[in-house]
Amino acid sequence: MNFEEALKNLKEGKKVKRDWWPGHFIFLVAGIELEVNGLPLINHFPEKSRVYCLPDILLSKDNILSTWAIPPQDILAEDWELYE
Repeated sequence: MNFEEALKNLKEGKKVKRDWWPGHFIFLVAGIELEVNGLPLINHFPEKSRVYCLPDILLSKDNILSTWAIPPQDILAEDWELYE
């Protein structure tokens, strides 16, 4: 599938990957609200304040999550598939 179809699947809560990504996949995380009550946020915001995290696409590789900046070659790729 192309990236437009992959993005539609992400919005439906599914995980997707490129066909050559062994053990990697991406998924969409909705925005969340957090209360500052410990590290590391307390170093940057007043205790008990609220912070908001915007929606993001995360990459999972070997059970380690990171944000994913979409490179042009992934946007133009036609080899996206559902991750199961």
